[in-house]
Amino acid sequence: MNPLMYTLYLIKGLQATDNASGLSTTAVATPAGWTPVSASAIFTMVYSGNEWLRQFDILTPAERTKLFEVMVQHWFDVTRSFSAAAHNASGFAPRDAKLPPAPYWFGSSNATRFLEQVWLQIPAFRQQGVDPALLNSMVDWAESVWPNPGGLETPPAPVRTWASLKSN
Repeated sequence: MNPLMYTLYLIKGLQATDNASGLSTTAVATPAGWTPVSASAIFTMVYSGNEWLRQFDILTPAERTKLFEVMVQHWFDVTRSFSAAAHNASGFAPRDAKLPPAPYWFGSSNATRFLEQVWLQIPAFRQQGVDPALLNSMVDWAESVWPNPGGLETPPAPVRTWASLKSN
């Protein structure tokens, strides 16, 4: 698929779910409202294990960065328009969700999939040159939703905290 066609597909997903119906509580093909974990999942643009990322190689680095930045900004504006409590109550972002052991497998459960996506998309978008201030704001927001993402890693694995994803 052409990267611009794929981007249009994602934009359509963003538009379909940003429909003034509030935060969806189901990840179905036609959600009732904003669903950052499925129809509106922009992480698919940059997840390195995903074939989609290579499609963007036809764009210049500056074009790719600008495209990703606009998508991230819109996704984040809508996502953070709902309170941490609303996200926690949605079923997609329980406050006590923990990251599963790496490597992450999206879809282990709706309760952890959104956490995994946010955790991985921040450094992935950072690697693509997206504005560090925007990504640091995402880190701050994520920490309000999942204060202790921790996880099930066994020592000596590093403790996973949101602060570790911030840039200086």
